[in-house]
Amino acid sequence: MHLSDLPVLADPIPGFADLAERLGSDSPAGVYEIEGLAGTAKGFTISRFFSRLQKTLLIITHQQEQALRLWDDLVRFGVPEDLCCVLPSSQSLFLEGDTTDHRVIGERIAALNMLAGSQPCIVIGTPEAVFQYTSPPDDLLPHIF
Repeated sequence: MHLSDLPVLADPIPGFADLAERLGSDSPAGVYEIEGLAGTAKGFTISRFFSRLQKTLLIITHQQEQALRLWDDLVRFGVPEDLCCVLPSSQSLFLEGDTTDHRVIGERIAALNMLAGSQPCIVIGTPEAVFQYTSPPDDLLPHIF
């Protein structure tokens, strides 16, 4: 058995089916907070939600390191790498005397493009990255090459 085969074992967890049903409904996007899952159990559970629902998920974590660990867990539990990314913050890039990190800007644009696209995906970021002001999707999408 591979790690990617394990997420189906989340179905019998108490409350999982109810939350999956709420997330899967056609009602407008909702906000859900899930607590009490330690370590890789978060990636395990989120990967199962994603495989069942096939909807875009925006996950907010406390720290960038936690976002990177969650990305790694999701990929190990079978979420394709091209459907999962980390949204970095670029606010600190514009400080006077600081060097621009074009890699981070590219990763941010790629993550925003995934969120604006029509294909289901998982984007993980910190509050600083998620709530940072950015251009509307119509300013970004026509210029993707």
